Amino acid sequence: MKANLKNPKGLTLIELLVAIALLGILALGMTASITWAIRLYGKESTSVSLEDQLRAVQDRMVRDLRPCLWAEAKTIGSSSYLYFSSTGTATQGQYYKYDQNTGLLYRRLNGGPEDPIAEKVITATWTVTSKSETITTSPPVTYTKYEILVGLQANYRDVTKTTTFLVTLRNYK
Repeated sequence: MKANLKNPKGLTLIELLVAIALLGILALGMTASITWAIRLYGKESTSVSLEDQLRAVQDRMVRDLRPCLWAEAKTIGSSSYLYFSSTGTATQGQYYKYDQNTGLLYRRLNGGPEDPIAEKVITATWTVTSKSETITTSPPVTYTKYEILVGLQANYRDVTKTTTFLVTLRNYK
């Protein structure tokens, strides 16, 4: 029996406890790394989603506004409106509306229904500037040039994205 004590073939209790402690520390480190990666993925996914939403709204607004002949911005209560018309007359049948209470951005075309086009919007601003310009042709043509500066900001799960763009109406013929 003394020969077995000098050359043991198994693990001692201390060796086993040290191995379990090292594996536990390794498992905690891996768990923390995986948790961090999942959180980072979620935040980046949210960021990309907000960017996509703002880019889609920007593309839609540019497509709707550029061919117009007239635009006007108004604030009514807690809602901001950007009215626009392709007929050149001041009509309120087409507009973009930002409702501060709900955080929704709406679009209405040709007197149709108000369609929500963006959510989680925390600010939407539009500034319309107009000035008369003359094109040197024969005879000279005077028209009103409209520029709309649009600023949008959306927030979701501690991620905030902002876009600002300028639309010049192509209202001269």
